[in-house]
Amino acid sequence: ALAVMTEEKSSDGTGAVDVESAPKGVKRVWHDPADDDFSVSLRKHGPLHKLRKTDHEDILSAAEYQERLRESFMEARRSRAHTITDAPAWLEEGSEGEASDSVSEQDHKDVLKTDMKLTAQSGSLPKTELDIVHYGGTRISTGFTRPVKYTQFHPTSDFLAVGGDKVMQLYQVGPTSAAKMASHVFPSFAVTDGCFLPDASEIVVTGWNTSTTWWYNLEANSVQQQRSLPGRRESVLELPTAGPSKTSPLRPSGVLAFSGANGYTLVTDARTRDVVRSFKNNATVRGIAFHPDQEVMYTIDDDGGLYEWDVQSGRCKCRVQSAIGGKPTSLCLSPVDPRRLLIGTSAGTVDIVPISEKGIGRAPIKTMMNLTTPISSVAFHPSGELFGYSSKESKGALRLVHAGSTTAFANFPENYKSFVPKPTSLAFSRQGGLLAVGGASGMVHCFKMRHFA
Repeated sequence: ALAVMTEEKSSDGTGAVDVESAPKGVKRVWHDPADDDFSVSLRKHGPLHKLRKTDHEDILSAAEYQERLRESFMEARRSRAHTITDAPAWLEEGSEGEASDSVSEQDHKDVLKTDMKLTAQSGSLPKTELDIVHYGGTRISTGFTRPVKYTQFHPTSDFLAVGGDKVMQLYQVGPTSAAKMASHVFPSFAVTDGCFLPDASEIVVTGWNTSTTWWYNLEANSVQQQRSLPGRRESVLELPTAGPSKTSPLRPSGVLAFSGANGYTLVTDARTRDVVRSFKNNATVRGIAFHPDQEVMYTIDDDGGLYEWDVQSGRCKCRVQSAIGGKPTSLCLSPVDPRRLLIGTSAGTVDIVPISEKGIGRAPIKTMMNLTTPISSVAFHPSGELFGYSSKESKGALRLVHAGSTTAFANFPENYKSFVPKPTSLAFSRQGGLLAVGGASGMVHCFKMRHFA
């Protein structure tokens, strides 16, 4: 043993001492001199990788190793406390069917049993460094023999959908493990993309060079194949993009958009899957984004044509020839400040294009030039305070950017480059400050941004 603590009587008479409540300065009754020469390599032992705080960390002394184990245990304990859903007695109705106004002393003690933060961290996100840690225990080995094609978090939980290599999987992400909740194989179907429907009841999965789609029902844990959209004969369906979760005057169940052949974008009813609107670009569509509060959709095509569509009326509100560097590869709109569009390009840049009541700006107000290979993924954090982008063609080609100042955080992924080799996809969770990064090797790494925890 590295250390032995003096035993004290607990309040319940069991003699057990709460590790967390023990004073940091408590004196050990015995010290093993052999501990002075004891060291542990975090690189040589696979299960110990999750104890690393930086990519380059390796050797720990006995005292450091013990402290790191304690921190890992407390992190897992906090996670378990966070998932407790039982309401305290004072929230429940009394036997007469009326709510009780009294709060017992025991109820106060129950609130203090957990060491979780009672409130989320306040204040603005720092501009220079991001407080982020790698969830070593939740390194997801999907079993894919090909790259991860998409990752997306469930809108209201810590479920993570992962797709690639003819497979769709669903995980529940925690600080020490990622439990596989579902896995479905699609025969002769090369998965390229997927997304949750607006009400998060289903996941739609698209494939390479086909109009066939697969629909996974979360509640029934079942999948359904659909050869094409009802009433359409499309040769291909790509870029599935869910509309806002808020109910739409056009379709109360929400809408879902696909990129089709010949420059078409098809907007469907998320429940019936019927096409309710079709819009035509001059070239193949490379990006789709919905306005979070209005019946408006944006598309960008191979030729750099950027369109603003009124989804309810079906008319084009604005069209500009964007002055971006390279061909567009992706499109993303801030969920909080929908006055800025992010356009990823084949030149490795991300252009920030302004939007106003007058329409779309032609020239970008800022160009992010941190990468040199084509951008494959662009995503905003749900808070709108930061965004991320990546390139699947270069190792460690992932950047997180402070949205307000448009400056990239210097400490990421600098300290975690081995965890983001050739990132193929990225996704932010709406709760808990999680970031999931899919890789070319079929692995998914998860990170926690403590500012949002």
